[in-house]
Amino acid sequence: MKITRHQLRKIIKEAMGHGFYEFRHQEDQKDLEDYRADVVFEIIEANQGISGPELVSIALRNSVFGGAQAKDVHETLDMLLDYGDVRFNHEEDQWSTVR
Repeated sequence: MKITRHQLRKIIKEAMGHGFYEFRHQEDQKDLEDYRADVVFEIIEANQGISGPELVSIALRNSVFGGAQAKDVHETLDMLLDYGDVRFNHEEDQWSTVR
């Protein structure tokens, strides 16, 4: 079966119309909370078992947390806990990722 150029363009246009734009621009769709969650998750992922104070200190040095306070980092950690992306060991004061 032969496909004409017109048919091929139509197929590509249809494929791109179904969520392709949203996928390609998903970074543009993020808000500040999402960026902060990404940063905190990456810090925990790179430093499994990191303590709370150390995690807050590293996060606050990141530009995404510019002008933020420790409570802002804790709010982000609470969000990650609620989503089940990270774990917190209360006895050892250690953060780790679930993955």
